[in-house]
Amino acid sequence: MKTIPPFSAKDASDLAQWLLQQVSQARIDAQDQVNNLYAIIDTPRLQERGTVEDLLKPFRDAAPIVNLYGDFGGHSIASDGPRLIDVPLGSMDLLHALCAWSVEAQAVSFLYGVSSFENLTAHLQHLREVTLPDGTLSLFRYQDTYVTYTLAELLKNNQADVLLGTLTAWVTINPCLQVRTIVHGYAFRLDRAPRTPQRFSITEKQLTALSEKLRVPQILARVMEVDATLLQGKSSCEIYQGLADGIEKATELGLRNSRDIELYSILRLQLPNGFEKQPPFHSIFSKMKVVQQPSFWSQVETIRSEQWEGLSLWAAGVSQAK
Repeated sequence: MKTIPPFSAKDASDLAQWLLQQVSQARIDAQDQVNNLYAIIDTPRLQERGTVEDLLKPFRDAAPIVNLYGDFGGHSIASDGPRLIDVPLGSMDLLHALCAWSVEAQAVSFLYGVSSFENLTAHLQHLREVTLPDGTLSLFRYQDTYVTYTLAELLKNNQADVLLGTLTAWVTINPCLQVRTIVHGYAFRLDRAPRTPQRFSITEKQLTALSEKLRVPQILARVMEVDATLLQGKSSCEIYQGLADGIEKATELGLRNSRDIELYSILRLQLPNGFEKQPPFHSIFSKMKVVQQPSFWSQVETIRSEQWEGLSLWAAGVSQAK
């Protein structure tokens, strides 16, 4: 199956128009077979806007909705389970609302294909567990757009086939409104697709890459706990790109420990660019390049108050010079 080029959406309306174009093209490619459009909502991402039930209440008569964790019974994660929604192509109000939640909160991903709502529900419930490299099973949070956006560039053809089943594509977006689409491998044929669900698994290399990329939302959550004012005046894209760049820079500086990378990323939000070359950080980072030196975190704790005052004066001078 041919790949779908990366797409950058201008806003929610632009994303909605692009989705309709893709579904229309998929129908042509499938020799006029109807391709249905679906959406998966990562419900915790919408908590600041209200409960997902209240948000979707205006659309319940227009679209079937199911909680993909609804069969977990008394488990606490059931109430926050992802919602699968059948999106009628003529329900533009619903589509625009979903695209707005996708663009503004990265809370929605989209799927389309010939799958029925019932078959897709069963497929996605089967996908809730992923086989890790050591053979154990783990909860697969495919509703998290950070996860699927990263996976989109890591998957091999056979993995994409298992993930999609009879779907045509899985669409996900990042905070900079860059869209990635997961499609089947070039040799996939719908009429030869396995009739029984296949177990989705990832390799050690993929797991490592995924863990590295997921540091961004993890550090963002930590920043929100420590001091949310550090993010004021920054767009979601600026925050996302800034944290991603910070993680890359931390690695270049020799930081490997997750706690050290988190602390460096927070300091990068607090201090101007180039603080690494100022005392006492210049000497700290020089030491970090030597094997078996104390952690970055422990060395920062030894910075004296007068050294912090010196950094503050330097930072103030940088701000005035701008």
